[in-house]
Order: sequence, then structure tokens, then C-alpha cells
Amino acid sequence: MSNFNVKITVLSPIHIGGAQERHYQKGLDVFWDNGTLYYLPLEALSEYMDDSLIQFFANGNKSAILERLKQKSIPFEKIALRKWDCPKEPEQDEIKAFIKTGFGDPILPGSSIKGSVRSHLFKALSKGKVNNVIQSLKYGAKFNRGIEGEVLDYKNGREDIQLLRLFQFSDFLFDKSEILPVKVFNLREYDDEWSGAWKYKSGSGNNEWEFSPHGFITHYEVLPKASSAIGKFNILGKEMLKFNGSYPPQYGQLGFGNGNDLNKLFEIINKNIKNYLQKEIDFFYKYYDDDEVADGQIAPFYEKLKEQASELKDGAILRVGGGSGFHSMTGDWIYDDHLISVEKPYEQYQRGKIKNYTKSRKFTFKKVDGVIEFSPLGWIKIENI
Repeated sequence: MSNFNVKITVLSPIHIGGAQERHYQKGLDVFWDNGTLYYLPLEALSEYMDDSLIQFFANGNKSAILERLKQKSIPFEKIALRKWDCPKEPEQDEIKAFIKTGFGDPILPGSSIKGSVRSHLFKALSKGKVNNVIQSLKYGAKFNRGIEGEVLDYKNGREDIQLLRLFQFSDFLFDKSEILPVKVFNLREYDDEWSGAWKYKSGSGNNEWEFSPHGFITHYEVLPKASSAIGKFNILGKEMLKFNGSYPPQYGQLGFGNGNDLNKLFEIINKNIKNYLQKEIDFFYKYYDDDEVADGQIAPFYEKLKEQASELKDGAILRVGGGSGFHSMTGDWIYDDHLISVEKPYEQYQRGKIKNYTKSRKFTFKKVDGVIEFSPLGWIKIENI
């Protein structure tokens, strides 16, 4: 077994969601006041409880709870278990919480990294093997993740061994999070042409050309840009995967076993990521060419990531977590570009025959030095240290 100490640096806000019941509820366990969001679960409020508050909580009367807390002059700043800068009050009652340890610290699970790595290994192994599947998906078949197992798993009769057993990733513990609003960057069709727009309410067709910090905004708890954490990657020796006198053929097909397997893994990821990034760059220049957000911020950010992926020799650029999108989470193996998923399958999508109609992207936004800064979700850098 080879053990590596690795560092993860957040390049754009990361969201890994936990169980639905663990999301924050505005007016019940998080309270917004004067540009700050306070986490005040019942245990933090226990000494301030009276009959009125107990009744309001029991009835879920959120507006009455906040009013009563202010009447009692409860020191939010002093007793909050957590607090975040949040210039605008969240529109929705639910705020997407980040997964945490039992002590309340945000944690990037190794399973999330492994899921993303799995998609890249599939991409590297699937050359020419899934053309029929790809063609059927392009023209309306339902996407089936089972195809990954057919490529990644080694089977012999009743026994099988998963290639992903080769890789073990620790969890990565971070010391802070932030709350950011997220807006959907969508496509809008006009005169049979698609171009960039912003979604402002639920339902189809509800997109506007101009950005607004209001309307269809969801707040997410995320790992902030430039934050970092240290963890471990372990790669099992092939003797650990011995199987009926042989080894999974994928092991050699991917080039492992000929030196530093971690660098080989990074090489596989970076190669795929660079292709993925170029497809996204082409997507934004085609559909958002008149939008200062796309041309001025998103495309240049992706160009910079592409440069980093080319230069890294002992590391990789990876996308994980919520908002990373269909193309990223599947390893980006279905389409040759990110344009055909909008242009070709539209009629099939309208008939309800296709699920991968991928014309939207999610972006966090915040005002920095008077300018609104937009960021795609999910980008990290992994480095061997």
C-alpha cells in the first residue's frame, strides 16, 4: 500500500449537503438580523425560553418567534453557536447546510472525492466501449449509471472486484464555512436561438436577461475559496486485489503499477478535466457571449483552471459536490461538447424521453469591492505534500 499526505485547496465555493432534516430553517434555528445569520438551536435558547416562545416553536410560528426573541433582547451575537456574514436576508426558509462532524465542523468526505474520481476513471476506460450507449442517450434513452459498473468492475462468474477498492480517500476537516446566495444561470430561447439568462422563479420559461440579486435565490453553506485542509490518499498495491490468480485488467489498462500511482491518477484526472473545461469555455462563449459575467468572469476563471491542470505535475484539479452538474458528475463521457445537449435532444426532452437536458449552471455571488463576483460551485485543487 502507498500512503500519501495530500492538501486540498478550495478554488471555488464547495457545497456537500447532508440529510434533508439537517438543513437550516430560517426562523426556527437560524435567524437573520442586520446582515448576519445566526445559528441558534433550541439548546442555545434554553435559558431564555418562556411560555410564549415554547408555544411559538411548537406551532412553527416563525415571525412570532423572531419578534419575541427581539422583545426579550436576546444577545444573538453572544449565544449563537455559529454566525455568518449574510448581507441580504435569505428569501427561502430553507438554507442548505454543509455536512459536518459531530462537533459541528464542516467536512469534505472522502466518499465525495471518490465519486468524482470514479467518473474520471470511467471516462479513461470507456474509450470506444460505450458508443452504442452514448448514441442512444443522445437520441432519447434514459441515462443509466449501471454502465459504469460494467466498465470499472472486474467479473468472473459470481465473483467480482471493484477497481475503486484500489483507492482510499480520507475525510478532510475544515475550520470554517460561509453562507452564500446561489442563482441559476440558465438559457432562454428567442427566435429559435438560445442565449444566457437568469432564472427568477420556479417553472419553465421564467428567465430574464438581466441579473437580479432577488428572485429564485437559494442560500448555501459552503467552504470558502482559498480555505484548505490536509488528509490522506492511499492506493492499495495490486497484490491486495489479487483475484483467482490474476489482477483486474483495468489496473494495467490505466497505467498503474509502473511507478508513482498517485501521479498517474492525477494525470488521468487532469487530462479529462482539461477537456471538460474547454467544453465549458466553448459553452459560455457560444451562449453567453454578450454577458459580462460569462465573458468577464466565468470563462477567464475556467481558462485559468485549465492552465493549472496543464502545469500541475504532483496534483490535480477536481470538481466535487453540489452544483457541479450532470457533465462533471458523469465524467463527461456522453457528449463530445456541451452544446449538443442543448441543441439536439430538445424535442426528445419535450416528449419526456431524456433527462440530460443540461442548459443551466449554478453560481454563487457576493459583492467584493463594489463589484458582484460570481463563482461556479465545486472546484478544488489536490496536491501531494
